[in-house]
Amino acid sequence: MAGEDQIFYPASAVIKSEEVSVTSDFVLNPIAVRFGFSNTAPTNLFSQYGLPATSFRSDDWPIIVKQVETYIEYKPEAEAYLVTLTSGDDVNQIKYTTNGDPPGLTGLIYRNPFYIEKECTIKSLAFFEGRASDAISTKEVKMNMATFKPMELDTRYDNSRSAGGDQALIDGLFGSLNINDGRWQGYLGANLDITIDFGERAEISTVKMTALKDQNARIFLPNKVTFEVSNDGERFAEIYRKPLFHGREENVEIYQYEFSYKNPRKTRYLRIRADNMGVCPPWHSGAGERAWMMFDEMVVE
Repeated sequence: MAGEDQIFYPASAVIKSEEVSVTSDFVLNPIAVRFGFSNTAPTNLFSQYGLPATSFRSDDWPIIVKQVETYIEYKPEAEAYLVTLTSGDDVNQIKYTTNGDPPGLTGLIYRNPFYIEKECTIKSLAFFEGRASDAISTKEVKMNMATFKPMELDTRYDNSRSAGGDQALIDGLFGSLNINDGRWQGYLGANLDITIDFGERAEISTVKMTALKDQNARIFLPNKVTFEVSNDGERFAEIYRKPLFHGREENVEIYQYEFSYKNPRKTRYLRIRADNMGVCPPWHSGAGERAWMMFDEMVVE
C-alpha cells in the first residue's frame, strides 16, 4: 500500500463479504495498493473455488527498480562490522534501517558507512529523481567468528556462480537444496583454497563447511577436504581431512564437513582446501565435461 509519496509498505488484508479491506500502519492516507507484485511473492488470496488470485495493482505509476548493494567488512580496531551501501550513479539518496522495518518512512539517510555489532536485518531503499525504487534491498546478517572476516582466495570461483562475490562463503546466509537460490558459490573444474584471518589469535572449537551434491547437474562433492590452522600465516597444521570415493548417486544433498576440538584452541589463520574431481567420471552422462563443486557457508565457533 502507498500514499502520495508513492512508497509502498507492507499491508494487512481482511475479506469482508465480497470486498477486501487493506490497511497499513505505515500509510495514513492510502491511494494505491498492489498484490503479489514481485517475482517470488507467495499466494495467500484465493477464490471460493480455491484458485489463486493473480497479481494486480491499482496504480499506473512507472516502475522504478534501483538495487542497493550492501558490503560488510569486519574492523578489528573497532571490534565491529563496517557497512557500506552503494547504488547506481543516478541514485540521489539511500535510506536504510537495521531493525527490519521498511526504510521509506523511518529509515535513516545514508551518508557514510556505519557500524553494526550484532545480527540484524538491513533494509535499504534507493531514490531516483525524487521517487523511491519499487524494490527494497534486504540483507540478513547472521554472525559467527568467520562472518565477514578478511579472506584470501588462492583459487577463484566461476563468475556465473559467484553467489554475490568474495564474501559469499562468510556472509551468514545458507543455501538450500535449490541450486538457483543465489547462495551457492561454484568452482568449475577448479579447486577451492581460501584462508581466513581472524586478525589476532582467537579461540576456536568448531569449524564447519557446507557443500552441495547434485550429480545430475554435474555437481560433485570434493575428492578431499582439509582444514588447517596457523599462527603466522606461513606454517599450517592440518586438523581435519575428509577423502571421498565417488559412487553413482541420484539424490540431491547438502553435505556438511565438520571438525571439533576436544578443548578450544587459539589460532589466527584458518585455511580450507577442497580438491575438485576435475571432470565427470566415465559412468556419468556428462563424462569428460568439467565437474562443479558448490559451497556455501563457512562457520567457525
